[in-house]
Amino acid sequence: MGGADFVPGISGGTVALMLGIYERWVFALGDIDLSLFVDLLRRRNQAAKQKFFLVPFGFLLPLGLGLMLAPFAVSHGVAFLLGRHAAFTYAFFMGLIVATSILIFKRIGTFNWQTWAVLVLGAALGYGLTGFSGAAALPHSKPFFVIYGSLAICAMVLPGISGAFILYLLGQYEVMVQAVQHVDLEVMGLFGLGAVLGILSFVRGVAWLLKKFPGLTMAGLTGLMLGALRLPLLHISQHGFNQGWPVFGLVGGMGLVWGATFIFRPRP
Repeated sequence: MGGADFVPGISGGTVALMLGIYERWVFALGDIDLSLFVDLLRRRNQAAKQKFFLVPFGFLLPLGLGLMLAPFAVSHGVAFLLGRHAAFTYAFFMGLIVATSILIFKRIGTFNWQTWAVLVLGAALGYGLTGFSGAAALPHSKPFFVIYGSLAICAMVLPGISGAFILYLLGQYEVMVQAVQHVDLEVMGLFGLGAVLGILSFVRGVAWLLKKFPGLTMAGLTGLMLGALRLPLLHISQHGFNQGWPVFGLVGGMGLVWGATFIFRPRP
């Protein structure tokens, strides 16, 4: 998930859906009692202890560790692939998104006019967001990275829109890549603080939607992913859409999703 979200073309939420852990991840974060932090500040140790042990750390800690380490592991590799094989790489990401959106489409359940309307609205939102380019002149001053981190992590929760893409729109993507490559702890710390604040607030809304309106939420996520295909298509066309290699990338991405679905499917 962290590796995918480091690339401006695929979301960590898409990978979570592909692996079948999206709802579990959203619910685990959404169920964290935020009053735990108030209890800690006010030294209500007993109340804080009770709420602390309700957090599913067995699931969230390994996942969080992977998310934090991923940028260091993939930054150089991603830079190499996008520099040498951009069309193939973006076609591979496109295959991941297409196949995952098909899987989520099958989970919608009941279809009616509300379902189709939400799907179309989601597609319009994804298409519009991936075409927006009016925020490239925002400041690079370090305190603003708390805001940028919160916005980027909110995008990570939504399949189809990557946090890296939001940073790209904000004109901060190259700054963050350099911060990771040069281990700028101050910038990464401010960004991480914003990410924590963003995910603990935004994810609760997504969790509520999944619980109250699961079918409509899946329809909206499907539309969002389909609309966001505009971004990899744009990159592929810029780097050689007429070449044959992107087709193999597309097929490979879809094949990976179907293979992962088979491997990680629930066993009876």
